[in-house]
Amino acid sequence: MSDLMLLGILRMPLDDTPEGLGVIAWTQIKSVMREAANRIEADAARIAELEAAFEQAANDMRPMLRSMISRGEAAEIVRRAARAALENKND
Repeated sequence: MSDLMLLGILRMPLDDTPEGLGVIAWTQIKSVMREAANRIEADAARIAELEAAFEQAANDMRPMLRSMISRGEAAEIVRRAARAALENKND
């Protein structure tokens, strides 16, 4: 289910009690709630994965950046950062 459809269903007006919904509507709402929970868990796992990859990449770059800074190669650092940003934007 797309994000837009999921949000639409989650935000639709409902009766205040499950008894006022009917069996079919209540079954559909339970299904959507479970799907929303699954999506939240999957998104949280993906965010954690990306944060770990970012941290590893930053750790891998630190020695090179320290070396370049100590040799006065700041312009090269800026060029590499700009190149990496452009490459990530195109992905």
